[in-house]
Amino acid sequence: MDIQNLTASILLADLKRRGFFKQPGSVNDIIAASKLVAEILYEDEINRGAGGEPGLLEPSLMTIMDPPDVWGVRHNMGLAELAARLGSIDTFDKRGNVLWMDDFESGIEAWVPRLPGADYFSWAPNHHAGGFCARMATRAVANDHNYMGVYVPYPVLSKMGFEFSFRRDTNLKWIYLDVWFLSGTIFTDTEVKWTAATKTWSYLGADNAEHDLSPTVNLEEDLLFHTVKLVGDYVNGKYVRLIVDNVIYNMTDLEPYATGSPVGPYILIIIGIRTESDDVAAADIDNVIITQNEP
Repeated sequence: MDIQNLTASILLADLKRRGFFKQPGSVNDIIAASKLVAEILYEDEINRGAGGEPGLLEPSLMTIMDPPDVWGVRHNMGLAELAARLGSIDTFDKRGNVLWMDDFESGIEAWVPRLPGADYFSWAPNHHAGGFCARMATRAVANDHNYMGVYVPYPVLSKMGFEFSFRRDTNLKWIYLDVWFLSGTIFTDTEVKWTAATKTWSYLGADNAEHDLSPTVNLEEDLLFHTVKLVGDYVNGKYVRLIVDNVIYNMTDLEPYATGSPVGPYILIIIGIRTESDDVAAADIDNVIITQNEP
């Protein structure tokens, strides 16, 4: 029994205890009581004209309600919304169950960079949410490449989401998210990459080649963080969707690259950047989230 039905049952029992029903209880009385319960559950105040009592408000049996939405419909506040309001970083796309997350508030030690040292990988106060993020930079060499990776235990497979937020500078050539699934027998590589020159997202296909997605999307530098979420069906070996800010790419017919491999089981998440010219390129990375049981 869910909390709403449980609340309704308790209210009906309380109405019966107060003598609202005539014994053994007529259909009309039951209908009237049910309407009263509905009003208590879905309205801000009791409809006192229908026979309600102020005492029905105790003992705190009201369901917490959100304000009406833009269509005038009321919704009870679910656990996901409550968590978001209490400060969860999982607010961009609330679908799926959180399996792992890193907000970088406690440091960057969980991640392994390609280029070690404070000049290339550091804990920085340039945050998307909270106080800190990870800052990644390249060397001042054309096409230089840096990345940060983290290992995660192999989960029960389902449709899974991989999300991160980033802020880039003007010298960035491209940024990518690469998720390796190594089961011990199969290596599956799901990768998406954004190229600044063409403003195009691409994905790594079953042929181990990059393929462009449409439409293009402009990701402003310096001014703000952008959020990216890649969802894959790791049971059936398919991409599902890519969400970039307000743009959604349907990828349900696309397959990632997969090949045999004895390595694992574990997941490796890699976020990487490349510089455009003989100048340093940098990006701030924040709020990395893994979800499972995605729709």
